[in-house]
Amino acid sequence: MYIGDDTTDEDAFAVLEGKGFGILVAQEPRKTLAEYWIKDTDEVKKVLEGLLE
Repeated sequence: MYIGDDTTDEDAFAVLEGKGFGILVAQEPRKTLAEYWIKDTDEVKKVLEGLLE
């Protein structure tokens, strides 16, 4: 799993294809290699907390 919010994170999303998954953090959806999209850091926190449950 890789969580990123910048166009430079697209390289990491590309490397993960078939091995893991990427989560794009952005206010609006945009073209990305990430498999998932969330809006903000509050949602990042929820994702990480969910993994710990």
